[in-house]
Amino acid sequence: MSRIASFSMCLVMICVLLLACGKKEEQEVSLEASVLPLTDEQYDKIRTSGLPNPVKDDFRKVTVHVEARHLTDSEAVIDGPEFSKWQQSIDSYDQTDRFWDGSSSDTATSYTSEIIIYSKGLSDEDIKKAFSEVAISVPAAKEDGRTRVYHVSDYFVFDYTD
Repeated sequence: MSRIASFSMCLVMICVLLLACGKKEEQEVSLEASVLPLTDEQYDKIRTSGLPNPVKDDFRKVTVHVEARHLTDSEAVIDGPEFSKWQQSIDSYDQTDRFWDGSSSDTATSYTSEIIIYSKGLSDEDIKKAFSEVAISVPAAKEDGRTRVYHVSDYFVFDYTD
């Protein structure tokens, strides 16, 4: 009987060691950032008073979505920019009021922002430069200890089809 107990105890210890040394889930971060033309419906909802001869093509929708999987610390939270940062970045680029409207949502593991900008006269490169200081911070795994900072303009994908 003691051989069975010893064997069982060894088996339990092996299982515990295997579980303790098991592969930990790697943190995964996905970031999507797009600059798109407005749809007719989106354009119909914005106010364009005060602009000289505005047309739908004068506006763009900037969308950013970040999601982190396998955050290890229960207090770890994705830190996305406040609207004031988005507005200050685009409005100060050429001292023109370009931030038009927007919304955002976030949880501990995701951040989404959609803003409408008045883009008349701006190239894709201008838009990237305007938002070059807008960043999102994602806490790293405890073992790493470093927070990863993502500058959203590095991930912009420009599309001209609506």
